[in-house]
Amino acid sequence: AVLTSAAWSESLFAVGYFNDPDYLAQVYDWRGNTVYSFRESTWVGASAPVQVEITPDGKHLVTVTHEGFRVWDHATGEPVGVPITHDGWVTYRAFSADSRLLAGAFGSTVLVWDIETGDLATEPIQYPQRVKALLFHPTDPDVLAVQSVDRTVRLWDVSSAAQYKTLATYPGGTGAGNFTSAMVAFSPTAPLVAASSQRDPAVVITNVTTGLREGEPLMH
Repeated sequence: AVLTSAAWSESLFAVGYFNDPDYLAQVYDWRGNTVYSFRESTWVGASAPVQVEITPDGKHLVTVTHEGFRVWDHATGEPVGVPITHDGWVTYRAFSADSRLLAGAFGSTVLVWDIETGDLATEPIQYPQRVKALLFHPTDPDVLAVQSVDRTVRLWDVSSAAQYKTLATYPGGTGAGNFTSAMVAFSPTAPLVAASSQRDPAVVITNVTTGLREGEPLMH
């Protein structure tokens, strides 16, 4: 089997497998003992690759395939709610700070689910171009930052699916070719957002309150 992802909490360690005939994922304690396993028959999608993620509060484990998501009680291995199915691979994902919401980007669409019910928590957020990164605010579970190939970072109120601020753009050409991968990150102590793309040697820091760039881009 080929490992595709790993995630950990204070007491447990989870791994996902690619194309394994027996397991979607396994969870271990920190001594390497198997706590529980998810077999192919446990979930609606046995398709690979399987990725695993743990919510910020450490209470839930999420298994991901191209067919959707499944939420589990991280302590017992029991399923929570119903599978969250989706027609297409959700490439970028992020949990809200309160571990209640899961945002995912599919092409130029951002979807936000309630992880316990499996229902969409708000209307889909549509972009004119592909989304390349997204991240919830570290303390406000209703604020979602989304980076697109148009070289903007937009802030959204996910409780209403309303965009309320476009942060300063940064230099470079638009288009998916310039964004093989991208990054957006909040500062934990200041109202700042950093953003970059793989093919541009600059990290741009923007003040969330003013929407203006802080200093010159950090070159690397």
